Amino acid sequence: MVTHVQTEVDEETYNMLKRIALLKGKSLKEIVREAIDKYVKENRKDVESTIKRNSIWKAVGVFEVERDASEKDEWGSANWQSE
Repeated sequence: MVTHVQTEVDEETYNMLKRIALLKGKSLKEIVREAIDKYVKENRKDVESTIKRNSIWKAVGVFEVERDASEKDEWGSANWQSE
């Protein structure tokens, strides 16, 4: 399953991303996806380790965010769902 993510970046970052895409012969979307994948891979172990060590995560439950939440003014609100 693929999920749509929408965000903003400053003009300097946007221009640099476009240059990188052009130089690598890839789309801007591919460059952003690769950057996100790299960031997630670099942080996955630390995040998972923190979650396992901190017992609060066991009590929190599961959050579900609406599919189009990033397009709404109240972005970031989550619906609570216990396991």
